[in-house]
Amino acid sequence: MGLSRRTGFSILLLTLPAVTGILVAACGIKKPQAPSWYSDWTLPLVNRHIDMAEILSHFDGSNVCYDSAGNPGINIIQPIDTVSLDDQLTVDSAELYLKDSLGLIEIVPPSGTQGTIALDQIAQPNLGYVPPSGFELSQALQPFDRFDWATVDSGLLNITLFNALEIDLDTLILTIIDAGDSHVIGTAVFAGGLDYLETETSDIDLAGQTISNAIVLSYHGHTPGGPLLNISGQYLRATVSFSQTLTVSAARGEVPRITRTKSDTYRIEDSTVVELAIISDGVLIFDVANETDLPCSVVVRSPNFRLNGTDFSLSEQLSSHDYRIFAVDISGYTFIPQGAQAPQQVEVEMINTIPASAPARHEFHAADSLSLHLDVSNISFESLTGRIKPTPVDIDPVTRSMDLPEGFEQSRLTDATLDISIANNSCVPASLDLDVTAGEEVIHLSGMVAPKPSIDSPPMTTVFSATHDQTREFFDPPPDQIVISGGGVINPAYQLASLSSGDYIAGELTIESPFAIALDDTIEFSPEVSTVAIEDSRPHDFGDKVYGGDLRAILENGLPLGTRIALYIGNRADSTLYTDTSSLVMGPYAMGPAIIGPSGEAIQPVTSMISDTIGESHLWLFDGDSVFVGQVIEMFPTDTSGIIINGSDYIGIRAIASLRIRIGD
Repeated sequence: MGLSRRTGFSILLLTLPAVTGILVAACGIKKPQAPSWYSDWTLPLVNRHIDMAEILSHFDGSNVCYDSAGNPGINIIQPIDTVSLDDQLTVDSAELYLKDSLGLIEIVPPSGTQGTIALDQIAQPNLGYVPPSGFELSQALQPFDRFDWATVDSGLLNITLFNALEIDLDTLILTIIDAGDSHVIGTAVFAGGLDYLETETSDIDLAGQTISNAIVLSYHGHTPGGPLLNISGQYLRATVSFSQTLTVSAARGEVPRITRTKSDTYRIEDSTVVELAIISDGVLIFDVANETDLPCSVVVRSPNFRLNGTDFSLSEQLSSHDYRIFAVDISGYTFIPQGAQAPQQVEVEMINTIPASAPARHEFHAADSLSLHLDVSNISFESLTGRIKPTPVDIDPVTRSMDLPEGFEQSRLTDATLDISIANNSCVPASLDLDVTAGEEVIHLSGMVAPKPSIDSPPMTTVFSATHDQTREFFDPPPDQIVISGGGVINPAYQLASLSSGDYIAGELTIESPFAIALDDTIEFSPEVSTVAIEDSRPHDFGDKVYGGDLRAILENGLPLGTRIALYIGNRADSTLYTDTSSLVMGPYAMGPAIIGPSGEAIQPVTSMISDTIGESHLWLFDGDSVFVGQVIEMFPTDTSGIIINGSDYIGIRAIASLRIRIGD
């Protein structure tokens, strides 16, 4: 038994090396190693849907707009010079001078005065008998009342003699002498004398004479004599009085109430015929002068200025030799001038009243004057109804840049509209002549601008539109800028109308066009460079394991024109990507236009699938943390019929890089 165990152990020791040798021999003599294989690393590069709004955003142009459906178009709105009609609501300044003198004044005649001559002043009776006698006598009468002196223009001095002498007078001449300066006022000759109990009257014309209130009677007479029946009481009586009407050109005396009225008109030097107007601003300035020794009141009236239905009236008191200035604000007054044809007139009346002065006495002269100088300022109206004068107006030229998107300047707008809208915020019609000019191209628009129907109505809009042929020629190609100029006539038919302050006529030029264009040149743009992060997805030791790659892309053209697309892949994050010689350029790939409908718009995109090899010299671009991708897109010219670009038009770009990577080792 002991022998057997030892033998067995030895066999085991001998057997293990043998088994090992056998196993080694079974595997050959090569050293064992890990397996390897190949895989594609796919890197998404770009997935872009570039709609029309984004495409146009790459071109400068302030006049691009979008409708509610997102369709782009050209929209230019340019206000035109606003014409204010307030100039039609004015009347130029004017003036009027009124002067009135006292003139001849009819005064109240003084009371009469009497003088009596006794018989013994004429002759000496003897035993009841009067001998024939001649006589010369003078007698001063009591002064007249009511005046100190007067220069008479018309009036009579009445001399009445009554003979109560009981004897006849066969000769009687009476001379009236002014006691003030001793001049002879007049002589009364009583032809045939004056018989007993006879009364005779003689009138002396005072015209042209200046007389005082004191007179002397000078008698020259003769009596044939005769018996006396009475012992005493015989006399000759002279009564001196004035006629009932006594008109003087100057005097110092009691002044009767004097009223002087003077009126005149001034002309409105304007062809507008005003029926009724409400004044918003205006002043009447009155210079009133009293060049007399008498106080007076002055009233100035005008039926053409009215306030609350009452004619204008100004009343003021002036002392003697007084000068006053009065300014009256006539804002709010109604103005109704005279006359149905131009020029119209405004009437002004001045009424001067001098109160009676009795018992006070004043000196006055016919030439003494009362005057009024009226200055009428420029008058502005709040509203006016009348025949507004036809008034030419010039519209200040307005220049407006078309400012189309860059690159579209040489296109042709095939479906543009050009309108000029005139908003008339007045009840007055107007005629219009406007030119829209671009270089040698001119669109002329003219016609009548309708008024609004009533003062309270909103502005009435009249639209003047260019024809399709005019705009098609005008915008081929679109001009850099346009100029709007011209003018018109307010109320050309000189018809009855109403105006209010703030009325105006305003205009607005509108140019609208869908993107219905015909391109003559290729237009290019580049969307923003995008960043593709690859650090987290890039295989380990990429540079040692990559051995090739492909670019695969799906391009869609939803534009109604041909395009060409180039992809740029590189390590520049800005526009230098396109000029860097190390950038990978794939393409450009040309694509035809989308399927176009009968109206020229894209109705179905075209699709192109691209597969291109990435050269070995550019594989290193994918060994960084990120790679930058950009596109250069060109849009080709169209045919002469043009296209319509809608908001739904687009360019689609989807691209991946598929890189061959060795796995294992």
